[in-house]
Amino acid sequence: MLPLHDLRFRANPLMELTQLAALTDAQREPFRDLESDPDFYGLFVPKPPLTMTIKSAPRQTAELFRSLAAPAHLDRALLADGDAAANIVDLVLDGILEIERGGGFVSAADALPFLPAGTPDAGGVLSRRALLHAQELETADPRMLASALYRYNCIPLTPSWRSRFAGPEAILAHVGAGSGVARKILDRDWTFSGETRGRLAWTPLLESRDGSASTYKLYVSPRP
Repeated sequence: MLPLHDLRFRANPLMELTQLAALTDAQREPFRDLESDPDFYGLFVPKPPLTMTIKSAPRQTAELFRSLAAPAHLDRALLADGDAAANIVDLVLDGILEIERGGGFVSAADALPFLPAGTPDAGGVLSRRALLHAQELETADPRMLASALYRYNCIPLTPSWRSRFAGPEAILAHVGAGSGVARKILDRDWTFSGETRGRLAWTPLLESRDGSASTYKLYVSPRP
């Protein structure tokens, strides 16, 4: 696998960068709260046959996307910054940018085998850092260690975040589940269990579970 600075990137031609005003009311609704954000530029809208969800585009990301209309290598100084490199990897895995491999360009899950194992998000790096963090704590209390692992990589709940996400409805609107199809599915098949310590929870209306079977949880940790 090549390091990031040896890869050529390009903007995904099946992803369109557009501004909010160009969308239908239904498409714009989940993103209305972003209109007052000075860093917000527009949205990445997939073209057929892509079916991925619309994604918000900060100004810096929009500039990068436009600069990669033609395939190019990224600046080494940009990739030397850990957070910037992680963002680039995220953009590839989200299908917004593509990398050149095997005479073509790939993104999303197809790109994962070609991303360097040491890059953020490509090889369990975050999980390993969480374990090292827990290892360095001066405690053997299982509850404290579990809490340290569970909360690792959280960001501070600042007054700005409290204002932006003042309640459950604001959070649902931000992730696109405040209205439309996603909200209908939630209301039809799930029961809202309430808000506990900043966590929104639902339980399925119809739950079939064999008491002897193993159960699993999948944790998804998006950046707000």
